[in-house]
Amino acid sequence: HVRSRRQRQMCIRDRYEDLQLASFEGALLAVDNVAEAKGSGIEAQLLARPNKYLDINFGVAWGDSEIVSASFDACAELDGTSCSGNRLPFQPEWSLNASIIGRMPVGVLDVFITSEVVHETEWFSDLNNAAVLELPSYTEVNFRGGIESESWTFTVYIENAFDEKYFSSSYDFFGDGSFPIAFSPNKERTVGADIRYEF
Repeated sequence: HVRSRRQRQMCIRDRYEDLQLASFEGALLAVDNVAEAKGSGIEAQLLARPNKYLDINFGVAWGDSEIVSASFDACAELDGTSCSGNRLPFQPEWSLNASIIGRMPVGVLDVFITSEVVHETEWFSDLNNAAVLELPSYTEVNFRGGIESESWTFTVYIENAFDEKYFSSSYDFFGDGSFPIAFSPNKERTVGADIRYEF
């Protein structure tokens, strides 16, 4: 029996000046100069192999970010104030992932199957942190399995297996948190297969 376990932790603390940041302004993805921003976070990962056929991975990340100061051009709310104190866009507070990978030799081939869970808490896609543009939390489950040899791999997969409905991005056409608002839906359940050959 092969048993092993590895752990990794990392603490992050950053402070940015003249940060170039992408965010949605109307329907366009624009790059603005945020004068100053700061962030901190913790990441942890656990890798375990209870036997030679099974790998278990678990990861969790927590992050907090804040715009310390920003120019009026980069971020202006409806009342004319800047968005200092807001979270940076595309930054969920919590992210979690877990996967189990099984592998079994059958003759000259290897049979494998993977299950994966991904979760993220809510986040914003704009500097204003407009409530109407907040993206909700989501959980997605994926499965993958197949057979492989030294030169080729055949895989079947199910992505978003339980057909979780959520939005992957949001924006407003006026760029001020008012209507009309547009949301981009996530990718629905997808079933497929692929073959790879290495020459």
